[in-house]
Amino acid sequence: MYKAGGWSAGLLVVSVLAVGCKKEAAEEEVVVDVSGPISDFWPLVLEPALIEAGDAAELLRIAGREWSEAAQLVGAATEITQGDAQDAFVDAMLAWEKVELMQVGPLGPSYAAIGGLDMRDHIYSWPFVSGCRVDEETVEANWGSVGFYDDNLTDVFGYDALEHVLYDDLENDCGADADINQEGDWEDLGPDGVVQNRAAFAESMAARIKGDIDDVYAAWSPDDGNFAGALQYAGEVSSPFVTPIEALNAIFDALFYLDTVVEDKKVGWHAGEACSAGDACAGELPLSGLSALAVQKNLEAGRDVFTGATGRGFDDVLEDIGEGALSAEVLAQFDDAAAAAGAIADPYGSASPDDIEALHASLRALNETLRVDVAAALALQVPEGAG
Repeated sequence: MYKAGGWSAGLLVVSVLAVGCKKEAAEEEVVVDVSGPISDFWPLVLEPALIEAGDAAELLRIAGREWSEAAQLVGAATEITQGDAQDAFVDAMLAWEKVELMQVGPLGPSYAAIGGLDMRDHIYSWPFVSGCRVDEETVEANWGSVGFYDDNLTDVFGYDALEHVLYDDLENDCGADADINQEGDWEDLGPDGVVQNRAAFAESMAARIKGDIDDVYAAWSPDDGNFAGALQYAGEVSSPFVTPIEALNAIFDALFYLDTVVEDKKVGWHAGEACSAGDACAGELPLSGLSALAVQKNLEAGRDVFTGATGRGFDDVLEDIGEGALSAEVLAQFDDAAAAAGAIADPYGSASPDDIEALHASLRALNETLRVDVAAALALQVPEGAG
């Protein structure tokens, strides 16, 4: 029988209760090397996901430019190029949904993550979204000005805002008392002007997203910012991680996106949980209808984080300390949640309540096992707000 005892350098120290033939029990320490999950996270988990996201974002940038060029020529009659841009958005958005589960270091929030630079929020800020603010900026048309993306809050750009300009109808999301309605600015644009401005805004946002993903890659790359090295060499003077346990815990923290975002918000709000998040209460990606596929990608990525993809992960460490049954339980729960998510073909807003509740329950079971059993077995801390 094993129990976590503590950490020393990059080693997990656990106690094993050995029972002899005379039933005399004695404890002895077992030391397990856990450097593998730290070393493998960048090259085998995050880097491939970022490359896929960057390649898809580049195709979206090209499609956005082509839609914008067509709109300037023919106004609202751009169904073909707009449709091409929507197709590219689907691929790019779903590729990014995998990175959502990997908010470690520069991708993480500056107020909570070691090395956090809030870089994720500039690419995708859900549930911080506002269709009205995007429409106001569509009227203002200042996205080409110096400082536009630095001076505005993240609810007016990124993938969530891009979905709005690509998919929304020709009306705006603001109330009657908003300036763009009171002063007639939206009406003055007319259908052609709305599409022309939205397409130009989409072109600008898509280019910015591609650049921001490149910046994330650079921040992690051993050839540039090398946060990969900071993670791998945790405990050394050059690393912001004081100990390897902090580095491993940072990766563990990323898994709780499945708890605080997927279970509580993406699925929970459709399962009847209270929501006070404004536009986000309509759910994730309601206009493109990608809510179900997004959660499938989140779960796929979560499994990669847990297993280390083709490298060493938390599952291997659990096996090493005699907790193979717990590792198998987590993997089975990932399978159950993935099956429940895959059973929902429609956007969550129109899905069967029974199917939503089944998915919600499977996520709850998975997250509880991670939060309670895995954390205890590996002597890891659970992030604030989980559970």
